[in-house]
Amino acid sequence: MINQIKTSDSNWRTQLMQAVNQQQSIMLIDDAQLGFYDKSDLSAYIASQPTEKKITPAALLSMASNVGLTGIGVWLVRLAIVDPEPTSKLSLLVAGGITCILTGSLSFQRHLTAQSPPSIEMTLEGIRIYWDK
Repeated sequence: MINQIKTSDSNWRTQLMQAVNQQQSIMLIDDAQLGFYDKSDLSAYIASQPTEKKITPAALLSMASNVGLTGIGVWLVRLAIVDPEPTSKLSLLVAGGITCILTGSLSFQRHLTAQSPPSIEMTLEGIRIYWDK
């Protein structure tokens, strides 16, 4: 059963943001006629509200190792530039460094943006907010 939140309730904003933080599917009923006529209006409202993001120790360790991997990649590229060795080693260092930079930075970005936005559907009963899992 989907929880219903009515905009006529005094604490509907708190209920809505708790549901968004916990990624619960809800039905928002605009019985106070606040004017959520478009999905973009509600999406903008949800995006403007502060959310609670919890970072687990495992995610923190993973993010730290991703930053370290990116740092190693930068160091390898710098070493390739200043090293007086033959060109064959230069291409290997640059390729390895760029791979480390891309892998570390993209994995770090994935951790920072792990929370996916909700899907919002306008129905006759109300506004359905749910997550595709």
